[in-house]
Amino acid sequence: MIKISAFADEIAKDLDTQIATLKKNGIAYLCLRGVDGTGVLDLTDNELDTIRKRLQAECIGVSSIGSPIGKVPFEDDPEQEYKRLERAIHVAHVLEARYIRAFAFWHPKDGSPDDALDEAARRLKKMAALAEAGDVVLILENDSELLCDTPERCRALLERVDSPHLRAAFDFANYVREGVDPFTRAWPLLADYVGYVHIKDMRVADMQEVPSGEGDGQMEPIFGALKTRGYHGFMTLEPHLAASGRFDGFTGPDLFDKAANALKTLLDKTGIGYGPLGLGIFGTGTAATMHADAVQRLPDVEIRAAYDTDPKQLQTYCEKYGVTAEPELDRFLARDDIQLVSVCVPSGLHAVCAIKVASAGKHVLVEKPIDINVDHAQVLIDTCKQKDVILSVISQHRFDPGALEIKEAVESGRLGKLVLADGYVKWYRTQEYYDSGGWRGTWELDGGGAMINQSIHTVDVLRWIAGDIRSVFARVGTLAHEIDVEDTCVVTLEFANGAIGVFEGTTAAYPGFNEGLDIHGTKGSMLLRGAHVIERDIAGEDRYVRKPDREESTGSADPTAAVCAGHVRQIQDLRDAIVEGRDSLIPGEEGRDTLAVILAIYESARTGQPVQLRP
Repeated sequence: MIKISAFADEIAKDLDTQIATLKKNGIAYLCLRGVDGTGVLDLTDNELDTIRKRLQAECIGVSSIGSPIGKVPFEDDPEQEYKRLERAIHVAHVLEARYIRAFAFWHPKDGSPDDALDEAARRLKKMAALAEAGDVVLILENDSELLCDTPERCRALLERVDSPHLRAAFDFANYVREGVDPFTRAWPLLADYVGYVHIKDMRVADMQEVPSGEGDGQMEPIFGALKTRGYHGFMTLEPHLAASGRFDGFTGPDLFDKAANALKTLLDKTGIGYGPLGLGIFGTGTAATMHADAVQRLPDVEIRAAYDTDPKQLQTYCEKYGVTAEPELDRFLARDDIQLVSVCVPSGLHAVCAIKVASAGKHVLVEKPIDINVDHAQVLIDTCKQKDVILSVISQHRFDPGALEIKEAVESGRLGKLVLADGYVKWYRTQEYYDSGGWRGTWELDGGGAMINQSIHTVDVLRWIAGDIRSVFARVGTLAHEIDVEDTCVVTLEFANGAIGVFEGTTAAYPGFNEGLDIHGTKGSMLLRGAHVIERDIAGEDRYVRKPDREESTGSADPTAAVCAGHVRQIQDLRDAIVEGRDSLIPGEEGRDTLAVILAIYESARTGQPVQLRP
């Protein structure tokens, strides 16, 4: 399955017309080259933020930054291009784009283009290093009169640079313009380097750009080759049907419709899938609301149907989100338009319901905890492997910026040897919260209280950052609620790497505070509150302090108020894992191991003794 994108400024200069035309054609991504006549690298940060919010509101993602980097005279000072690339990387981060378009300089005024390849490769190598540091990928577009004009020169540059952060952007029409046969000459040389595809066809007879498949770009056989190689990246429309120039082109809304339809026809003919991944919602309670809110922000995932045993709750949920209600489980799981199912039922039913999903051949996203029983969790993991479907367990806080920052600092050794790793979840829940569902605050279906329900996310992030937990010693109490399980817990922890720590979890701390981690090492310390680092003090580095903001919603006082940014990133990762045929970043084993820590805490509280965890 590929993702269709477009150079949206070919549609119109203004963003509103761009978005409307993309949505009309079912296209969920754009390559940002310019808005209202301003080039992408010249947009201010305020303008970028406005664009980002507008695109997110419309569920339009940014496939790439359509920069002109490298489209300058070979004789120019390359330092200017490095600075422009740094700006482009910043733009990519703001717009959450992975790719940045680049070129390889105009032919030198004196001498052969081939003689300039070594110097051009040296510059591109530095650019690739900057891209790697910025966690983006440069895509080198073949174009006329540049050192990346022929497939031979493109390959020579890519070979010399030899970096996964510099890939080829294959442009069919640009090769036709150079008199190059795209399939028999260009493709064999560049197939191993192609990381992005520009969709533009050209007719040799009059050297005019035409819709996909109507020219001499040999798109159909190359599409077939892309399918064989399992290409799952972007195909970005750049039709140039109304006008083409040295730095851009224009198509207009009406001709763009024609270009989009031609591409889809060719994709259908060659059997390449496109469009959003179909998601089903199994259980329509509070967690399902979070999943739906997250999916609404994703351009390439779409809720197709929902199922629940409660007809009234199901109908209310489906009316709210405009999805189909499926009152029968067998029919829900048999739908061909659903590839992934979010399991959002009560915790004690997670494994049994997720096993039904996996047995139907659907990929599985199960809410935390993976289950309340480790053996049941293992059966789910084994079933998913047997059915060859991907399993992921909601652990969305691993995607929080602060958690990622601390993870990197620990893994890089910047904090030195870890000595203390502490976690805190001092939240508040009313008695009405527990009374609102018959399963809440029960051992049978909730599996416990403040630890397994509210604190498990922070325990998971603590494990992920500080390493495996070797033993726990816990005390629990039910101090403020009429429930069968704990609402308050204190644990001492021993980590496999020798560090020790404490964990405090409660739903009785009025009015509720952001969850946090305190990570201390021999060379530095970092404090996390909510999604952000609030203090960082590392030897040899400037101290950083950020005032904690209790207004940032984490669900500390209201479970329905929790933000869904982490869910967005985790569901996107799972979508990409399904398309790319890889494991998710948070597989079932991670959910099982975090559950094992929680259950060890409960065992310690029951016995009054430390509990060792299995290695």
